[in-house]
Amino acid sequence: MSEIKVDTKELRKNYPFLNKIWKLYEEFNKTVDNSDNYKYYYDETCKGIMKLVENDEERYKDICIKLLRNLGIFSSETNTAKYNSERCRNLNSWLYYIIKDYDVQQDAFTKIFDVSNGILEKRVNHPYCSYYLYKDKYHDPNKIIKLINLQEYVYDILSILNNKDDENQCSCLKFIYECANIYKEMNKIYCN
Repeated sequence: MSEIKVDTKELRKNYPFLNKIWKLYEEFNKTVDNSDNYKYYYDETCKGIMKLVENDEERYKDICIKLLRNLGIFSSETNTAKYNSERCRNLNSWLYYIIKDYDVQQDAFTKIFDVSNGILEKRVNHPYCSYYLYKDKYHDPNKIIKLINLQEYVYDILSILNNKDDENQCSCLKFIYECANIYKEMNKIYCN
């Protein structure tokens, strides 16, 4: 079975200035191997979760293990510098691409988040991340994710636009133009 991950090659090519996101996706994609101190705990927790999921495929276990690691449920790091709302938004976007590219059932993620948040509540009182069902909430989640990325990284984008020598200036302008068109289209459909 091939590893399940988001291919960032095309995303990096089209939107190189969103490198912070692509770096996070690469981190989320990393395989959890035996060098990870918590691999045993991820394995055991995922075995329990997979019993709750209707379609108990091996690929769900791979995603489950990665997701538990990325949520930091067993990590001794509870700092908000790493585990914060920005990471959560990007993790949910990453999950959307996993669902889209691999035709994964969303209920598996719901179960993983429920269990991980239960564990985190005991450790830190308030989990930083909830599962967001882009596919269920939006007609075209790709467009919503683009708008979220614009909002999240607007200052990085402005910094690039203010630097006339920045090599990413054209791709930034193209991205802003795409977002403006998405906004106009959605405003016309949903706000009139």
